[in-house]
Amino acid sequence: MNAIAPRRPRAVARPRLDSRLRSRSLAAYADARLHLAALSLVVGTAHAVVAVPHYSEYWVFGSLFVAVALFQLGWGIQVYRSPSAALYAVGIVVSLAVATAWLISRTVGLPIGPEPGSAEVVGPLDATCTAIELAIAGMCLVFLRPERRLAAPVWLVRSLVLALMTAGLVLLVLGAGHH
Repeated sequence: MNAIAPRRPRAVARPRLDSRLRSRSLAAYADARLHLAALSLVVGTAHAVVAVPHYSEYWVFGSLFVAVALFQLGWGIQVYRSPSAALYAVGIVVSLAVATAWLISRTVGLPIGPEPGSAEVVGPLDATCTAIELAIAGMCLVFLRPERRLAAPVWLVRSLVLALMTAGLVLLVLGAGHH
């Protein structure tokens, strides 16, 4: 027997994801309602911050931003404290309405205001907020149909939600909401 014979390499154990994180079940996403509420609080805060510059452009826009901000802040708290199908349905409608208004304002321009029909420039905060609005609508839809599978594994959905929250907060801290 050769004392210098090469040894067989040992198999290295790869870390495995918790099976709940690989799941596509809403039940496996333990923090989903907290994350939904947090997304609403982030986007509501962003709308509150940009209300002032919008108010100086056109009082109707500023007032709408204040109304949307107050709704989203209140809705985020309420959906966490006392979730219901009605709250999820309202969350879908409002989030999609806000996202639609943003899309129109960035493509063909809104029909009212100081520059009707003039498209606005897409900024990092407003694009992130629109992505958050769509995430809120998507999560509400999942909460309305908890028996349906998530579109992606929990680890990916959770990562995307946390990335959106973080992006929104970082952009707010950096002052991206000011013209």
